[in-house]
Amino acid sequence: MVLSFAAGTPLFETLPLLTPPPGSTPDQPVATGKWDATISKARIDITTPNDPKVVRLQLRTSLDEPYRTESERTVQTQSVSDKSFVTSDGLTVPGSEGCFRVYAVTATDNEAGSVTLIIKRPA
Repeated sequence: MVLSFAAGTPLFETLPLLTPPPGSTPDQPVATGKWDATISKARIDITTPNDPKVVRLQLRTSLDEPYRTESERTVQTQSVSDKSFVTSDGLTVPGSEGCFRVYAVTATDNEAGSVTLIIKRPA
């Protein structure tokens, strides 16, 4: 069954967008990371584009290598003003390795992810 709604009607105005409007996806954040032995955690530093639409940053991880977005999960969410993440997620055992990405997220939940970071905890 196909339905159509006239533009400007109350019902039409409540329908969600199927795709984000052009220009709503933020630029990709730049992330670098390494194991910080002084705190026994990974430190991931972020450089975000100067984009007022970005309201938060998310650190996500995937157990798959190569990294798969289908299996990723959120480790931490923080304000865009915080420029680093500190985590031991997936890195609790000496010699373990974790795959991470940092996402810049807008108020409308459009997002862009960094390249995959592979951080290894020394044995």
